[in-house]
Amino acid sequence: MAYVDKHVAKMFWSLVSPGQGAKRSNALSRTPSGEHQRFVFVGTVANMYFFLPSGAPPYQVNIRIKPLDDEQRTRQILRARHFRNGRHIDRKARPFTDIHDARKELLLPVERMPPYRAADLKIDTLVVAEATVTRYHPPTASPNKSDKFSTWTAAYTLNWVAVLDDTTPALNITAFQEEPEPDIRVKL
Repeated sequence: MAYVDKHVAKMFWSLVSPGQGAKRSNALSRTPSGEHQRFVFVGTVANMYFFLPSGAPPYQVNIRIKPLDDEQRTRQILRARHFRNGRHIDRKARPFTDIHDARKELLLPVERMPPYRAADLKIDTLVVAEATVTRYHPPTASPNKSDKFSTWTAAYTLNWVAVLDDTTPALNITAFQEEPEPDIRVKL
């Protein structure tokens, strides 16, 4: 969250409409009732979770991005998540399909770009991702009702991902000089 710390003082928390995410209650906005502020990050995929081991989509997808920005690289790896829908017995989780192919051209709105399969996304792929900052009350074990609403947890909520380059990164092989074999002589 360090990336947005300097912006938070000038922003407001506005309500998230129902259906925009499980357990979400507020999103960072420029005005009290305005459109949610979007943040764009460029970096490489460090880790991701788009499928269960069975291959089915999870209720919550995650992606961790190593930013290319030197200031951010030293602080943390960004983690963004997206809730697909609530956990209801009669509903199945839907796959995350907001991944787009920007290898030839980055277009906005992102729906103008061709889709990119989540199954083809790999570690170290260069991506650009858009997220909003949301906050919610985390579950608490306290029986006191006032404790349930006394703390907030903030997180990035993933909106979309666009693949910029999915080629295998070049190996960083340092040329080495072969050292001469040591001269080992034994005196008899």
